Amino acid sequence: MMLSNAYTQAGYHAGEFIHDGYRTWYRVTPGAAGLSCGKAPLVVLHGGPGAGHDYLLPYAGLAASGRTIIHYDQVGCARSSHFPRRGEEFFTVDLFADQLQALIEHLGLREYHVLGHSWGGMLAVEHALRNGIGHGLRSLVIASAPASIPLWSHTARKLWELQSPEQQEALREADRTGDFTAPAFIEAKDEYYRRHLGDFSPKPECLAVSDAESENDGHTYDVMWGPYEFMPTGSLHDWDRSDDAARITVPTLIIAGEHDQVDAETVAPFINGIPDVEQCWIPDASHVPHLENPEPTLRAVSQFLSRND
Repeated sequence: MMLSNAYTQAGYHAGEFIHDGYRTWYRVTPGAAGLSCGKAPLVVLHGGPGAGHDYLLPYAGLAASGRTIIHYDQVGCARSSHFPRRGEEFFTVDLFADQLQALIEHLGLREYHVLGHSWGGMLAVEHALRNGIGHGLRSLVIASAPASIPLWSHTARKLWELQSPEQQEALREADRTGDFTAPAFIEAKDEYYRRHLGDFSPKPECLAVSDAESENDGHTYDVMWGPYEFMPTGSLHDWDRSDDAARITVPTLIIAGEHDQVDAETVAPFINGIPDVEQCWIPDASHVPHLENPEPTLRAVSQFLSRND
């Protein structure tokens, strides 16, 4: 594995490279010495869009089994290049797919696994549709990611019904008017996030770092997603790979939290369409099970990867 233009810090290697005029920052956590026999690296794709890799750092713990773990920051966030004046014509799915492919080529990965969380899971699907075992991809983990954004939006509106009548009305009123400043909406939004996106007190440091990065520059999220998680109005609002699931040729694990916004209906096209697919629902967790209930989450991912090395 090539680590040019990199430096070593605290047990991992960090580096960056230039592709198509923008900078990509990455970190590589080497597998524990003597345990890596036959274990292909895992490339981890963060969500957002624009969240940065930090909140997915618990997956670096899989390096203890001997597997090398690779994180990176996507274009438009964190330590990679930012483009606060670019719009939808720049922030395309192809841009992020090309960046991922450039990272794989830069690191010289001949065989590897991919895990994508939330938007990162959508990006992982795009990568799998372009690549297969013959191109080096060994397996795919789709973590808390939908098969289509219309399904995601449908699930969100179903989940509104779990909240009080007053909060439901506040959410619908904001959806109708586009006014997201009312105190009643803020209260309803916070409750939705607590139920379905993660309830933390205190917030894990790695998640706090990603949240701070998103607040520092939320432009990519605004352009591609929209104002809030349950209101995808950006350029991804019509993303849908439901009819393409059968073209994913690698073994695939669908994993999500018991109370996740990504429910069984949201991933059903993957479950029904991908030829070699498994599913795992993590109890006592919502959208970030690797933070809410990490032990069964990391175990399920580790065992799946090992079966597909």
